[in-house]
Formats: sequence, structure tokens, C-alpha cells
Amino acid sequence: MSRLSDAAECYRHTFAARQDDFVSWSGTAWARAGRELTADAVLAGIDGSGPPLSGYFLTPQSTGHVAAIDFDSDDGMASAARCRDLLLRRGAPSYVEASRRGAHLWVVIDRALPGLTLRRFLRAAVRDAGVEQTPKVEFRPAQDEIRPDGYGSPLRLPTMPNPKTGLRYPVLDVTGRPLPPRLDDLVLAIDFAPAYVVESMAQALAMRPSEMPASYFPPKCLRQGPVESVVAVLEELWGVQRAVPGRATKCPCHEDRNPSLSIARDEERCWCHAPSCVLNNDGRGRGPAELRMIHAGRLS
Repeated sequence: MSRLSDAAECYRHTFAARQDDFVSWSGTAWARAGRELTADAVLAGIDGSGPPLSGYFLTPQSTGHVAAIDFDSDDGMASAARCRDLLLRRGAPSYVEASRRGAHLWVVIDRALPGLTLRRFLRAAVRDAGVEQTPKVEFRPAQDEIRPDGYGSPLRLPTMPNPKTGLRYPVLDVTGRPLPPRLDDLVLAIDFAPAYVVESMAQALAMRPSEMPASYFPPKCLRQGPVESVVAVLEELWGVQRAVPGRATKCPCHEDRNPSLSIARDEERCWCHAPSCVLNNDGRGRGPAELRMIHAGRLS
């Protein structure tokens, strides 16, 4: 299998929760294909030798690992960027793609979650970002759950040509810069959002939808699975030694004569006390995923 075929295989598993079916453009309308979503179909859709494709967000068990918001309005790009920035602050990277009118925001999660959780997470993102939820703000998945023989609502997959204009739109990273246009480079650049962040935001919305402040972040007991240590990331990427909670160390992101970098007791965040440092982040510090993005030049 070629590198491009490998990339298409990764792409379909990244952006579509369901692999046994998909939707394709017939020339006049979107129609269910009734066959497996394959790497060949993905490549043909992207290069224009075949029809553009849309993917489904829920499996027959009503779970999925990808969520999206379709902002179908002229201010869609601005609304998507606000949600992207809010999600980044919460620790969930997301990606924005322009559409014919508006934008699509994509979040790929590191494990499958119930459709109800995904939709609550998206509603929390829109609310906390201060974006008005109107009929032109459409969530995917569009249903909390589907029947075992159902499919739910699809959405055009990223970088697929718009069937009405024939245009392909770049996918923008967490800083608003375009991801690499080559499919193999693009799929490697996608960072997954931790499921515990998605569950936390969904749970916060479910607790008191009208009372929870935008700055609220639920307790760590909602976290599922291991979390990478910032100490390990600092040592791996920058060679920082003796970075331990309770003792300041020299920050690797600027010339630091007096140690200014502190580590949280749980080793999940670090912050630099220099206001201008990228690791300060308005006093919020950075987590392991953000450190990796900063080191790779994808966050500043």
C-alpha cells in the first residue's frame, strides 16, 4: 500500500465514525452510497476524480469519536474561531474549515463517546464561547442516539470539494494557520482531543445549563485514563532537568537567569511567571498537549 493510500485509510478512520456506509454527491443531491467507505473513495473524492463525500458521526451503537459544528452563516468563520480558541484553552484542539457560506469546526477525540455526550460538549463549547445558538448553528452528531438501523446526519468531510463551487478549503490549525495540503501530512498534523475534557464540558452543561460560568472547569474525578506529565514532556522536548512540583526551574522558552517556571502538584500543567512568555498564557499555564504544539511551532 502506498503512502497516500495509508493516509487515506487514516483519514477515513479519523473523520468518520461509521465505516460501512457514507454519503456521496450524485451530481444533483447527496445520497447514501450503501457501501463501505474505502481509502480509494476518499482519494477519488479529494482529487476530484470521484464525487465529494460526507461521513456519518454515529455508529449503530450511537457512539462516535468525532464531532463537528456547521456554522451556516456569513459570520461562521468568526464564530468557529471563537469556539476553537475556547476549546484550546480547555485543552481540546479543534480545526476550522471554511465552507461555501460559513465554516465547519472539527474535533477528533481520542476514544469513542456516546452521542449525547458529544452533543452536550458541542453545546457547551458554543455557549461558553459566547456564540448565539441559532438554527444556522448545526451540531454533528445531530442526534443524541440513533436506531440500530439508522444513520443520523452526515457532513461533508474535510478538504472534499464543495459540490456547488468545486472549491476545496484548507483546514486551519489551532492558531488559524493552514494545515499541510498533502493528505499524508494533514492527517499527521491532527491532534486528538482528550475524552476526559469532552466529558467534563458535557457534564458541566448537564449539571446547571443556565448557571455554570464560562470559566468553570469540572473536578478531576471526571477524568478517564492516564494523563501525560508536563515534567516528562519538558524533559523529552527541551531537556529540562529537575523540573518537579514545588521547585522553580529555568524556563526553556526564553532567556531565564532566575528560575521562573513552576510545575503544578499533579504535573498536569506548568506556567512561567514571566508575563510575556508563551508558557504564561495569561496566568493559566500550559498542559502537555499545548507544550507539544508549542515545540512543533503550531501554537504561540
